[in-house]
Amino acid sequence: MDPTLMDPRAAPASILRSPIEPPGPPLVRRMKSATYTRESLAQVRADGIEQLLELHYREIAHFQDIALDVDWEKYERAEASGHLRAFIARVDGRMVGYMAILVDHNGHYRGSLQAVQDVLFIEPRWRGGWLAYRLLHFAHLALLAEGVQVVYQHIKAQHDHSRLLLKIGYELVDLILAKRLDRDVALAKHLSRMGSAERSALEGGA
Repeated sequence: MDPTLMDPRAAPASILRSPIEPPGPPLVRRMKSATYTRESLAQVRADGIEQLLELHYREIAHFQDIALDVDWEKYERAEASGHLRAFIARVDGRMVGYMAILVDHNGHYRGSLQAVQDVLFIEPRWRGGWLAYRLLHFAHLALLAEGVQVVYQHIKAQHDHSRLLLKIGYELVDLILAKRLDRDVALAKHLSRMGSAERSALEGGA
C-alpha cells in the first residue's frame, strides 16, 4: 500500500459520522492541528502550490520525459465555469496536501452530477497519519452538500492507495491504460507510408 493515504479502520466515530457542513464560504473544517478548506485557484497559486506540484510530478509521473507544464488558463476556465474544486490540507497554515476535483453532469447520464479527481497529493512528511483520510472526508462532505452523486478517484498503478478507498466505500469501476504513440516505431512507419487521401481520411476529410 502506498503511504500517500492511510488506513482508516481506527477512525474516531465522530469523524466517520460528521454532519454535512452548510454550503457557502467559508467552507472550513478543523480536525486536530490540520485545517481542511475549499479554496480558489488564485489562493492556492498565491500560496505556492507549484512547489507541491513539482514534488508530486517527480514522485508519481509515469512518463518522466514529458515535462510538467500546467495549463493554468484551462484550470481558470474550469473554475470560472463552476466545474473546478480545490480542497486543501494545511498544518499551521502551510499547505501540505491538495485534491483537485472536476464536477459536471455526466455526458451519459445527464441527470447525475458527478466528480472526477484530477490530482491528489499529500506531502511525504505528513503521510502515515490521518491527514489524507480527513482531507478525503472533508471533500466528500462538500461534494455531497452540493448534490454530487458519484466521485471517481484516479490511482497510479505504481502508487496504489486503493486499499484505503475500498475501505471507505469506493468500488473498482474502471481500469486506465496508456500507450505512447510517439514510441511506436511500426505505427510511425505506417503513417509515413500513407498517401494524401488516406491522411485526409484520418483527419476527418471526405
